[in-house]
Amino acid sequence: LHSFPTRRSSDLREKLVHAEKIAAWQDIAQRLAHEIRNPLTPIKLSAQRILKKFKTDPAEMEKILESSVNAIVDEVDNLDKLLKEFREFSKLPNPHPLIFNVKELIEESAGMFRNITDSVLIETNSISDKILVKADPAQIKQVFNNLFRNAIQSINGKGRIVVAADLVKKEGEQYCRIQVKDNGSGIDDEYKDKIFDP
Repeated sequence: LHSFPTRRSSDLREKLVHAEKIAAWQDIAQRLAHEIRNPLTPIKLSAQRILKKFKTDPAEMEKILESSVNAIVDEVDNLDKLLKEFREFSKLPNPHPLIFNVKELIEESAGMFRNITDSVLIETNSISDKILVKADPAQIKQVFNNLFRNAIQSINGKGRIVVAADLVKKEGEQYCRIQVKDNGSGIDDEYKDKIFDP
């Protein structure tokens, strides 16, 4: 066995992370291109329908004009929404760490979803109200919003989401470990290796 100097190991890790980032962005670009391609077909067909009617039977234009234009407007709105979401994701804002109470933040997120649905019970009894962490509260809250939304979609009816938190030590550092469990359908095997993809 050979050990490399710390600097070389660090360089290798940085190159690996860089390669992973490139691969992730290439995957995102391919997915975005696929999503953009979908609305283009109905837009093109609607425009062609208008043009054909105009050339062959302009007196009948009124019958197809509104539905065709509405289809175009709807698909353009969908494209605009998709691009806005991509732009927001690509910004990846820098975190602004603050010290906050874990249970209070989780309760804020849970409260929003409790108001949306009463068929899914969100339990937070296993979280101490004394745990404080230093992180970006807005970004952490977004994590819980996503987890709760995914869990509710997975449950698709009546069910439970249980959130627990405790403190653990690792290599002399103390961490807050948070677990979110639900009784939904779970993640399909074909997607399990993609759960950390953007």
